[in-house]
Amino acid sequence: MHQRLSFLALTSIALGSAIAQTPAPTKLEEELSRLCSKATAADEAETSRAIHRQSVALRAALQSESAFWTFLIDPSTPYKERIAAAFQGSSLISAQEIPRLWRAYVEFGALPAGVNPSPCIFRSDASWYPPSKEWWLLRNTRPPQGVVAAQPETRTILGFTVNLPTKAADYPLDLEHRNGTPWIWQMQRALDALVKGVRQYYAQPDRYPKMAEVALQWQPANFYEQRVRAESLIRGPRNLVWIETLTRLALQDGNGVDDLYVYGGDSYRFEKLVHTAQVVILQQTLDKGVAARTTFQVVQMARLKPSWPFEWKPLRTGTSMLAIVKWATNRELDDWTRYYCFAAPICRMLDQPPFEPDERLDPGSLQVQHSLAKFEAWVTREQPRLEQEAAKERKMLTDLAMELHQPVH
Repeated sequence: MHQRLSFLALTSIALGSAIAQTPAPTKLEEELSRLCSKATAADEAETSRAIHRQSVALRAALQSESAFWTFLIDPSTPYKERIAAAFQGSSLISAQEIPRLWRAYVEFGALPAGVNPSPCIFRSDASWYPPSKEWWLLRNTRPPQGVVAAQPETRTILGFTVNLPTKAADYPLDLEHRNGTPWIWQMQRALDALVKGVRQYYAQPDRYPKMAEVALQWQPANFYEQRVRAESLIRGPRNLVWIETLTRLALQDGNGVDDLYVYGGDSYRFEKLVHTAQVVILQQTLDKGVAARTTFQVVQMARLKPSWPFEWKPLRTGTSMLAIVKWATNRELDDWTRYYCFAAPICRMLDQPPFEPDERLDPGSLQVQHSLAKFEAWVTREQPRLEQEAAKERKMLTDLAMELHQPVH
């Protein structure tokens, strides 16, 4: 996963004689475009066939979760059967076993697959890395990082002893050639499909709570496991359980904060629940980054413009302002963080702000300190009023927070 794409960020290297023999850019682009079209057609055909494929072995594998998992990971399973199982078996994965799936997905994503990426990735119009087409010319002698192992190595993966590939094959442009690809590459593609299918299956309102509870009890071992968990939880149904789940997720590892917002189909009640979740996060998190990102969302909602037929409207509370003020006046943070992440956003919610925010300031500028001094004077003057507002809001926010099984103060 992450290593398969990491070659896009490599620094420029000496291309030597290969560049001297590089065909005219237009010819190379034409060739890559032709190969990309074949790869895309093969990918689409693979998906269609996998969804509709039937066989005796596949039917047996789809009888139970244990039979399915054994069939999916067995190196002797033909690729066309493996990928069909991945597309057809998402409903077999119980909520309790989802963390195992996520761990496997992350583990295989970090392994060398022994197959070069699709030619579509090497096209200059498909990547932010300008010389990507030159990498295509070098793929056989210098594969992109993460495609092959740096040296021969044997590992035990899912109980199987595997020799990591030291040579790379080209991306198979037809389905027949995919049957002979390395097991790691096959598993990467199968797990990609399975994770997406399971995510879609558990996004339904009646299934989502089961996945959410198991996911939040799981303790991811690294950033990538956190991300795959978050991607599934974020794509759930936009309801009370979803807000509660993303609140807990944000407090656990900071994920989900950027998705706690309102969109066209959301009601005003949903907006109030989201705002309450933001208050909970601001009051409970110890992570300044999480607090800063939550503050950004609070400001956006405070500046919402009503638009028919949507029910949401600008929403700002004294309770949320006080929670942000606490961060803005925290002397344990550096001045620029206090200014940029907390004090300036509050100013954007006010008709008469204590200072005009300017993101272009040098972080070490004296104006930052002068602005913070004005802000602190404003806090001293306005805090009694904000506390009165918060007192009036307490019952409403407490009731909403109880629905989220969270406290507010």
